Amino acid sequence: MKHHFAILLILAFALPFLHGADDAVLNLWSGKSYDFPGNGKWQIVAKHGRVLASGDGRIYFQLPALQAGAVLEAYLKTGTEKRKLCFYSPRLFAGIPVTALGLSLKYETFLQNAGFIFKEKTRQDIVFSSYIADDFSGKIMFVFPRKEDFPLKLDGKWTTISLHRTENSGCLSVLYDEKDKVLDNNGKCTYAILKKNGRVVIVFSPDFELKNIENVLLIKYIIENNIHNKGAEK
Repeated sequence: MKHHFAILLILAFALPFLHGADDAVLNLWSGKSYDFPGNGKWQIVAKHGRVLASGDGRIYFQLPALQAGAVLEAYLKTGTEKRKLCFYSPRLFAGIPVTALGLSLKYETFLQNAGFIFKEKTRQDIVFSSYIADDFSGKIMFVFPRKEDFPLKLDGKWTTISLHRTENSGCLSVLYDEKDKVLDNNGKCTYAILKKNGRVVIVFSPDFELKNIENVLLIKYIIENNIHNKGAEK
């Protein structure tokens, strides 16, 4: 099969809090407090019309944590302007079974708190790892390498190798020729996608932070488009 190489720029998920296009959505965690500058009266209103928070001056609020897996659409009203908001449950992935391979405690703790259930002795569709395992048994593997792990040499069996960049750019790059395929950390891309035999491996930049909600939503998007067969290689 012909090998493919591509760089894809992905549009940013969120713009600054009070600026940007009218259809921009600011993604936020429920259960967390927020404090933004403001001038005048403001309201946060749910999509169905219920006022969730309000004030005059600075925009300070904390909505109760949503139940596991829940999402709440709302908008911020300041004067005549409205800005779309979307609140997510801190346990966005509640009940999803996964397997971990050499995952650091930092990542494992965050992912468990986000709702993933780690299964050690069973095969799962989703694998989280600190390294690329060519023989993993799932459908998709998320890899969180360290800076000292680079460069990462790739074997010649990958049918697709592509680099992707989000607003939260990383440092990934790729050397691609007829002899070698190598991922390095001297570029500006956020993650790389590797595909072969119906399996997908996502390699993140070593500075990829799960504390950033946009990065967590990126993982959610990738899972939905691969596990649910919307974008997976056949």
